[in-house]
Amino acid sequence: RVYTCGVCNKVPRHPSVFSCKDEHIFCESCIESRSSCPVCLAQPLCHSSRFAPMRGGLLRTYCCLTLSCENGCGKWKGLLNEMKEHMKRCDKAIIRCPNYRQGCFEKFLGKDLSAHRFVCLFEPVLCGRCSEVMQKKDVDAHKCPRMMITCTAGGSSCPTFERRNEKQHKDICGY
Repeated sequence: RVYTCGVCNKVPRHPSVFSCKDEHIFCESCIESRSSCPVCLAQPLCHSSRFAPMRGGLLRTYCCLTLSCENGCGKWKGLLNEMKEHMKRCDKAIIRCPNYRQGCFEKFLGKDLSAHRFVCLFEPVLCGRCSEVMQKKDVDAHKCPRMMITCTAGGSSCPTFERRNEKQHKDICGY
């Protein structure tokens, strides 16, 4: 029995499948604009919930299939419903930067995630002095309140002080 999509030849990963009367199955994205089966031209196509029985128990069998990683990493075998978790960590899967909601739209192989995070300007970093979290691109502009600064008016007679105490220093120094 064939458990791959009749259009793209991959095992559909969506929790629902479309099939025709002859039980040809398809990914939702491959069949969304069609009204007849591209394999046998039968009409209409039926949408079936993953948990509903299909003729011949196809869907029950389909959900229990043991699959290998479709990226060919050779590190995973498991059930269809476990593949989504593996794909998040697969070295050969194309993934988007975890900082995409912050503005990084880079895509790369899973194995390159660590290298990307090292250079990603949207990666969160922690100020070692005040513990404020900011994006890597904002580090140079960060005016840390715990940064030691020197009085520009009082010269060498003024001690250094934390930026957060600048107002108090102005009152004492008079600059």
